Amino acid sequence: KPSTVKVFAAILEQIGNVQGDNASFSYKGRKVRSVEVMGTVVGVQKCERYTLFTLDDATGPIQCVLWHPTDHHLPYQRGGRLEAAIFLQARVEEFRRMDSKVALGSLVKIQGLIHCYKGRVQVKVVSLQQQLDPNAETEHRLEVAALHKTFYDSHAQRDREGIASP
Repeated sequence: KPSTVKVFAAILEQIGNVQGDNASFSYKGRKVRSVEVMGTVVGVQKCERYTLFTLDDATGPIQCVLWHPTDHHLPYQRGGRLEAAIFLQARVEEFRRMDSKVALGSLVKIQGLIHCYKGRVQVKVVSLQQQLDPNAETEHRLEVAALHKTFYDSHAQRDREGIASP
């Protein structure tokens, strides 16, 4: 089952494509579908259909894309047009809320789906929270480092040695 991994930007470069599929990735022998990253917005390009921005977490840059919702992104709706319109309006409001937080110098935490675009790893943003606590970045870095030391690396070592995970 694919999982979400909290990572540093430098680690995104180590997450490899599975068989050239732009939406399938693996890290340390595990399938990865989404990531959580925190960093400072160092570049923003707002377009009609999306906002493209770059986060820097001091280990490197991460390209992120926040897509403006359209009716093409709606799941199949049995209820009809009214329910679809209400769902789309809710998605547009969420997009506007997240998009308003994307500004140069802002510290944000994102969760999103990994994919490749033009040979480069990119994160399709699903959730974005602006971080106002000055300790948030340090806490995030410590948490990511601890997860890699105690969980991701140890599970990868067990998998290489053929030891079952607890």
